[in-house]
Amino acid sequence: MSWDVTIYRFPRDIETVVQLADDFKPPAIAPRAEVAQSLKRLFPDADISDLSWLVLNGQGYKIEINMGRKEPCDGFTLHVRGSDRALNAVTQIALNFEARAFDMTACQFLDRMSNPASGFQQWRKYTRRVSGAAQHTGA
Repeated sequence: MSWDVTIYRFPRDIETVVQLADDFKPPAIAPRAEVAQSLKRLFPDADISDLSWLVLNGQGYKIEINMGRKEPCDGFTLHVRGSDRALNAVTQIALNFEARAFDMTACQFLDRMSNPASGFQQWRKYTRRVSGAAQHTGA
């Protein structure tokens, strides 16, 4: 389980994804190899050996990046676990690619949220509750 955030070049003037045109296609970011190299510059310890599934191991957090196989890359999903420090990494990634981060838990753009960490905090609260329940049931 992870907190999931999508990174695409969504239009800056929209408040929600509901406002996207039915035929919206995000502009390309770059070829996958360039995206991976850019992430490696941002996060030198990143594992970019598999262009479809990159891994960032930060201080107290882990972000797995699912880029898929489409060329050029037009966006990707971040699967985030760990401490609140991960939120800063998510923001850096979006800014680096001149893109927007969409929190799939809160169903909002991070740049439009009064508390961008709220979806991540909500996800962590849920995982603690679920993992505690699993321990009590012997699962």
